[in-house]
This record gives sequence, structure tokens and C-alpha cells, in this order.
Amino acid sequence: MEFVQRGDFNYYEKLKACYAESEWPDVLEGLLFVLEKNHQEYTYTSILMEEERHRELLEYCRGNVDKVAQFASFLVNDFKEEVQELYEQSILKEAERSKNRSNYRQVCRSIRDYKSIFGKKSVQVLVERLKKKYTRRPAFIDELGKVS
Repeated sequence: MEFVQRGDFNYYEKLKACYAESEWPDVLEGLLFVLEKNHQEYTYTSILMEEERHRELLEYCRGNVDKVAQFASFLVNDFKEEVQELYEQSILKEAERSKNRSNYRQVCRSIRDYKSIFGKKSVQVLVERLKKKYTRRPAFIDELGKVS
């Protein structure tokens, strides 16, 4: 278990194979607790995905909005509205931090990824919202015009 706790997901399947099916749920709970407490995010989220613990992964994304894009396609079928809201928050946060055209292009890449999951109509609303908020950033407005 020590290897998994150190963040090496490769040992997860080997660890799981060491326990009887009836023992695994208790072991898993303890493991997830330790990983979350020790901030082993990669291993923690990988196990949540492997075990299909969607609700817990959504909770993780609520606390780490910047990570929602990474897990959106995995969660969208079960939690479409929540994932969409978190994804929009992530994009808005990214836009707020943006200061130059390179950053604006990255925001637009995020919007295109968002579009692939939530569709053109959602993107149009989000883009209009950003254009209204950032009227004094002509380079950003220009980049946003290339998204729709």
C-alpha cells in the first residue's frame, strides 16, 4: 500500500489483487482517505476514475475548479449541469488571470474544449458574457471572435 500512497498508480491493480473482493471496499476507503489527506491528487483521482466513484470525483472538482476540464468528459453523463457550471467557472477564472494574447488564446482553447462537450449554444452564451466583461481588452475580444 505504501507504493500507492506515494503516488505510483501503477501499483494500484497489484494492491487490489492482494485483497478479497469482500475486503476491498474497506481497504479502498482507507486508501482514498490517506491519498486525499496527503494531497496525492494524481493517484487519488486515478483511483476514483478506476473505481467509477463519480460523485467523489465531482466533489474533488468542486474544490479544484481548475481540474474540471481534465475530468469533464468522465463526469458529464452523470452530472451535466454541475460539470458545465464548474467548467464555466474555470474558464472565467482563467480569463480573469489572462493578461496577454498568448493567455487569451489559451482561454479560447479551453472554450473550444468546453464546446466539444457542451455544444455551440453554450459557447455562444459564454463568449458573449466574456466580451461584455472584457470590453477593454481588444486582443481578447479578437481571439473570442475566432471561437464561435
